[in-house]
Amino acid sequence: MKIEIRNSAGTPCYQDVVRKGSKRKFTLMKEDFILLKFSLKSPVFFKLGDWTEDTRFGRFELCDLYKPKYNRKTGAYDYELQLDAYYWKWKNKIFKYTPETTGQEASWNLTAPLDVQAGIVLRNLKALGYTYKGQDFVFSIDSTVENKSQLMSYDNINILDACFEMAKKWDCECWVTENIIHFGRCE
Repeated sequence: MKIEIRNSAGTPCYQDVVRKGSKRKFTLMKEDFILLKFSLKSPVFFKLGDWTEDTRFGRFELCDLYKPKYNRKTGAYDYELQLDAYYWKWKNKIFKYTPETTGQEASWNLTAPLDVQAGIVLRNLKALGYTYKGQDFVFSIDSTVENKSQLMSYDNINILDACFEMAKKWDCECWVTENIIHFGRCE
């Protein structure tokens, strides 16, 4: 199987076959990434936003800067490059009450049902210009989740963790598929 990493403009910057030791890891509400292991004689310095698309698992992006390690034995640069699921970049953005305005409160409380709280997530994503393949994000609340008002306190929390905290408060799980943020139960 081949892998191709593209820069944010869509231009290929690395391609090769998937090497031994590479893997995909998904743990609900904890992690969702692919780890690519490879070595190169000359280093390639990947940038935030570089990405790859896997036909089985979707799009993965570089969300944290990475520097390869020089291997003196082989004379090559060894990589263990972690590309996170596309929505994982939300961890780098603060969840704001009014993302569209200059106030942009980052610490706030809100007593409201889950659909209202999740709606603020959508407003944050829209204000950042985040879409999935040109489609705005939406949310889906499973019928097993009671959409009652709850008090949530947000204190400089990132957008992804805010989603996970909402799920905990409403006693459910949260996951993302394509442009849909799901709140439900994996049974």
